[in-house]
Amino acid sequence: MVLTVLIWKELKENVKAYISFLTIMVIFGMLSVILIYLMPELLPEELKEVFPKPTVIDALREFFENIIQIGGLLTVLIASDAVTREIESNTLEILLVRPIRKEIIPISKFISRTLVIMASIFSAAFIT
Repeated sequence: MVLTVLIWKELKENVKAYISFLTIMVIFGMLSVILIYLMPELLPEELKEVFPKPTVIDALREFFENIIQIGGLLTVLIASDAVTREIESNTLEILLVRPIRKEIIPISKFISRTLVIMASIFSAAFIT
């Protein structure tokens, strides 16, 4: 019960960051597929015969490789301010004096950010 409340608190407090994360994931996901699709036109004439025309599988492979790399970097950025924002807004003190286990606070932050990251990756894959 307490964990669910804290997860919802985390999700509501960081809506703008999560929407930005989703937008960046979708944009980079779409750009990676478009780049693979346009690669034959971007290559010089002498290299067009060397490289085969990319397939859908190539585009999907590139998409998931890029999403994992970009998602990892953005995850670090989003997770880096998890506790500092609580300290700055003095809400961590309020949480710590409550009769809840202290381990629940970082667990709720981890779960909420994991949910957002997974939803963003699946949404980016679906939209792309």
